[in-house]
Amino acid sequence: TGTQFNINAVNLTYPEQTYNNIAVSKSNTIGSNYANWALLSQLGRLNYSFKEKYLLTASIRRDGSSKFPKNNRYSVFPSVALGWRISNESFLKNSSIINNLKLRASWGLTGNQGISPYGSISQYVTQSTEAGSVFNGQDGALTPGIIFGDQGNSNLKWETTEQVDIGADLEVLKGRITLSADYFDKNTRDVLMYKSLPQYAGGYQIQSNIGQLQNKGWEASLGIVPVRSTNFEWNTAFNISKIKNKMVSLNGERDTILFNYSPNVLIVGQSINSLWGLNYLGTWKPGDAAAATLVNAKPGDAHYEDLNSDGIIDGRDYKVIGNGIPKFSLGWNNTFAYKGLSLNIFVQGLFGFDKLNYTYANGMLGSSDARQVIFYDIKDRYKPGVNESSNIPAFSTNSANSLIQTSRFIEKGDFIRLKNLSLAYDIPKSLIKSSYGIRVFVSTNNLFTITKYKGIDPESNSSAVAGVTWDKYNTDITQGVDFASYPNSKTTIAGINLTF
Repeated sequence: TGTQFNINAVNLTYPEQTYNNIAVSKSNTIGSNYANWALLSQLGRLNYSFKEKYLLTASIRRDGSSKFPKNNRYSVFPSVALGWRISNESFLKNSSIINNLKLRASWGLTGNQGISPYGSISQYVTQSTEAGSVFNGQDGALTPGIIFGDQGNSNLKWETTEQVDIGADLEVLKGRITLSADYFDKNTRDVLMYKSLPQYAGGYQIQSNIGQLQNKGWEASLGIVPVRSTNFEWNTAFNISKIKNKMVSLNGERDTILFNYSPNVLIVGQSINSLWGLNYLGTWKPGDAAAATLVNAKPGDAHYEDLNSDGIIDGRDYKVIGNGIPKFSLGWNNTFAYKGLSLNIFVQGLFGFDKLNYTYANGMLGSSDARQVIFYDIKDRYKPGVNESSNIPAFSTNSANSLIQTSRFIEKGDFIRLKNLSLAYDIPKSLIKSSYGIRVFVSTNNLFTITKYKGIDPESNSSAVAGVTWDKYNTDITQGVDFASYPNSKTTIAGINLTF
């Protein structure tokens, strides 16, 4: 259960009276919220081991959530895992090289009810006068009105994920080398997501089970101790993963779902973070003048792909122009220890994903937000008779030159980052003549990033364009967009740890 109450006041007559002066402020608003939901779970588990070689784990759980209507409130989620510790077999048990070798496989169902409560009930919204849903009173004052908000879905039910995992673990030379590898196939059905509604249906959104999603791929990690001596040790660990994300089906829909104000789109067969827009072909060149005229353009204007060849560039020419989910991720962690001194270096990398750089686009187009062009690249724009090979459109009154949702502003987001660098020293107790432990340390995060991305941070995302936040509940589909995104901060921390 959650209850919220808040009051905002502007221009207090006597600020020193704080909340006792709210009634005589220039303007004030009152807000409140109440939510109540419950989860009831039952769980059973069985673990079995035979001679520490053959392993079995089985479990079953039944969950009930008040967030769903009564007819869909409960669901059952079983799972089973098998393991074979080969290193305990007679032919490997006394091996001086292989210390651990294990094969494992698992299958299971898990449920998700991570949505806001009351999704199955239609809601009302009180609109402010700025939103336009108002009534004129007898004295001419505007009074806020109440309109339909998010519509309820009486068929709402649990999101269910079925996952198969096959893996192996290996340890050799008494832990000097460790290796782990996994293949996974994860299928999620009845995906919970808000879906935009057209204005004629009441507008706003409706919480829905929209379809089936698949994530499959592999991941591997390798750990090595290259040096281990009396005073010095070096541990290094490397991990890499690859994932393929695909929307398999959309329940009761066509093959495509668009979202209000959003450049993200859901399309069967594509990633859930697909970016939607026009395919930019550069600028119309002097030799293309006749063809440009057919789409009301001229040399120097933006040239887009006319998918349906109807001579009109509009929404029917939109297609997938990028993907915001990284195909590969990697990490490399190193720890060096010499007596009481330790140094840790962690490197992170993401590869194979795109960013729609709204920030750069607004600065290049001189939009109403930027007011003027602010990037140096504009100096290389198309200029008749001077720079006619440029693919940056000329200054023009053609509105097509100001479109942002195009492949012109799609960039590769690949990066390698020094995520953490830390140094610590344990002061010897003999030096301070005390039984207490004293460690001094300094740590720096996000020290530097190697990338070709033009934005500040290729890892950050924003789900707002021109002040409009879209799909605030659907954060899983709003990756790959950068509109003045707040970057990861570069931070340095120094401190002392005392152990008594």
